[in-house]
Amino acid sequence: MPVGAVGLTLISGEHGEKLTLFCLEDLEPICGLCGNAAAHRGHRLYPIGEGAHDWTYHFSDSELSKIMRQAHCMQSQAEHTETQIKMEFEALHRFLREQEADRLSALKAEEAHKSLVYGFVAVSQISTSYNMWETLHKKTNSCLTMRPLQGPVIVDPNTAANCFILSEDLTVVQNSTQNFKLPNNPERFDVSAEMLGAEGYTEGRHSWSVEVKDNAYWVVGVASESVTRKGKHVLTPAEGFWTIRFRNGEHKACTAPWEPLNMKAKPDVIKVMLDMDRGKVAFYSPPEREPLYTFTDVIAPKAFPYFCTACKEHPLTILPGRL
Repeated sequence: MPVGAVGLTLISGEHGEKLTLFCLEDLEPICGLCGNAAAHRGHRLYPIGEGAHDWTYHFSDSELSKIMRQAHCMQSQAEHTETQIKMEFEALHRFLREQEADRLSALKAEEAHKSLVYGFVAVSQISTSYNMWETLHKKTNSCLTMRPLQGPVIVDPNTAANCFILSEDLTVVQNSTQNFKLPNNPERFDVSAEMLGAEGYTEGRHSWSVEVKDNAYWVVGVASESVTRKGKHVLTPAEGFWTIRFRNGEHKACTAPWEPLNMKAKPDVIKVMLDMDRGKVAFYSPPEREPLYTFTDVIAPKAFPYFCTACKEHPLTILPGRL
């Protein structure tokens, strides 16, 4: 199917321009400014849209399908970010409307009381001991700094190894029986079946839940932004990973050496709770909130949710978060 028929309007994150060209060497859509940059100098660039038929024959159907899936993922990421921004500001607007109604109601009540007692109202005497700006500052500081409004965690397809099939909303991760041809961008893992979340954290407390259920081989937790993406690595805190895993019927914390987890029963869901201010990440098994393991040495300027699965029969699913 010609790419131009999809009808997506994608925007370059670097320049804010529409993605109007497709680079055959890097297998990615770019904007006109990117096309003139040194990074794409000498590359074969084809226009997306009316010129799509000129280059579609360079790819197999499966490759074209994967390219389009990448485009959909990029669009989903943009839409998710837009939705999250709107939800955060709507929550702030709602708070302001509620505060306005409460203060006006209190003011009218005080006015009525003084009218009954004194028979008149001196405007200068009406006071509700309320400083809106101080309260607003506390609210925004609490919501946006100490406890950020966190939208649902999704995966970053640009970090995903080439063996994955991702759902359109980027919350379901399925290991495939085949490898796909993907751009070898610096942030992508190229050996192990792993990926990171789309959003990283530098401060505050954050949590997300992963449905593992019948998956026979999974690893979940947190990874530093600086972890090695190319080649093999060991999942230990020294390498920038704070995770737990399930493999060969055994649950273990990925320490050095790996430490068995004492579990009452095989969990269907793993809840990850990250506290960047205290350098701690804890794992629980809901709904009983059974503690599984806690790392107290999370030292990273920026940490991301981490996901890995080698099971080809059952996916990992990131469950909807609560704002």
